Amino acid sequence: MDSDESAAVEPEAAARASTLRIARAWQAVGHVHQAVDGYSRLMARYPDSAEAAAAGRAILALAAAYERAGRFHLALDLYARLERRA
Repeated sequence: MDSDESAAVEPEAAARASTLRIARAWQAVGHVHQAVDGYSRLMARYPDSAEAAAAGRAILALAAAYERAGRFHLALDLYARLERRA
């Protein structure tokens, strides 16, 4: 059984994987707010999962990119989201 089939067998695993995939898709097309919402949902609903860890890293990377671009208020908002989840 490949990884897609095993995820389909376990609904929670499928939900985690799908939510992460959708958040990444939103980010890829430039819809950062929707992506962050998806990442945040993953972190809130499945805090101990590998997908939540990946979501946290994605938010951290977005915050760092905002900081480098001088968009400090957006970076601070994302850092605050991560702190609230810790």
